[in-house]
Amino acid sequence: MPPRIAAFAGYGLAWIWAARQSPIPATVVRWPAAVLVLGAARRLLSPAAHGWPHGFQVGLLVVEPIAPPLYFRLADADERTHAQTKIINGAE
Repeated sequence: MPPRIAAFAGYGLAWIWAARQSPIPATVVRWPAAVLVLGAARRLLSPAAHGWPHGFQVGLLVVEPIAPPLYFRLADADERTHAQTKIINGAE
């Protein structure tokens, strides 16, 4: 398996693993989001060095800089919701 495909597979598996946790740990969301930031930076610099890519890649060029800030902002939302539910239900 080429390294790039293995990296994408690992990245996708990290998101799937995070989504299956309850509550979803904020740290586990922030690490893949940070990787996405690095990918976005690379993708933003790539047209200057190599010219415009395929249309699908241009679509990713639009999505990748927008998604990570949303992930960082919402990373601890599930943990906060679970903590509030415990307080409401009287659990410690």
